Amino acid sequence: MFTQKISQPTDVNEVNFQVGDNVVYPMHGVGIIISEENQSVAGVDMTVYVISFSHDRVTLRIPKNRTAKVGLRSLSSESDVEFAFKILSNKIRSSKNQRGRIMWSKRARKYESMIHSGSLILLAEVIRDLYKPDGEDHSYSEKQIYDTAMLRFVQEYSILKKVTKDEALQKIISTLNYS
Repeated sequence: MFTQKISQPTDVNEVNFQVGDNVVYPMHGVGIIISEENQSVAGVDMTVYVISFSHDRVTLRIPKNRTAKVGLRSLSSESDVEFAFKILSNKIRSSKNQRGRIMWSKRARKYESMIHSGSLILLAEVIRDLYKPDGEDHSYSEKQIYDTAMLRFVQEYSILKKVTKDEALQKIISTLNYS
């Protein structure tokens, strides 16, 4: 099993985004900062980032001073991408029989938590664990979780490597198939 520290900012002052930056918000995946606005909420003036998530057709406003707390982060580093692909290229940690001993509902909650962490490395673990080659069928909930993890990984990877989403997906699938 690989171990690597997942880098996340711990100090609000470490996070400073600009309009046009691609960012990862754990609950929605990759978005783009389209503007900064000054707003008054309950009599308190604050500056917020306006972030557009085109794939979900969602726009969020996140106060600048809460970005670290909500997990907003820059795109992954090159070393995180390499590590994620190492995870994808390795076989699942436990055999199917051992996986089957843990109730699906508990595994599903764990996988959803990993997806909502916003970590590319944890997304790779979910994809690797749920990947089924040769057209094997997923249950409905497995497919939903797998597709969400794959979509978020593809979004971030395609932007980082400046490739199309189809090219990113093919790279991921080929890595999984060679493991």
